[in-house]
Amino acid sequence: MKNKIRKYRTQKGLTEVQLSDMLGISVRTLQRYQNGGLMNDMWELLLKLSGIFDVSIEDLFESDEAEDDRALADKEEEYER
Repeated sequence: MKNKIRKYRTQKGLTEVQLSDMLGISVRTLQRYQNGGLMNDMWELLLKLSGIFDVSIEDLFESDEAEDDRALADKEEEYER
């Protein structure tokens, strides 16, 4: 992903300042994403969180509404048995 951020940014003709303003982050933070520094930190954090909470990484991103819908479907399935 690190190379893609820079690639797509330059394809759109955006400077680092412009893109960082659009994202609401500092130029330094954008540069760290572009260089892959924050990606490694993010993946490490996600792996640790999923292990601590005993959930999948996908579960960390799932909306509460989707989780509620899944729980309701499970209860309906139980009721039908």
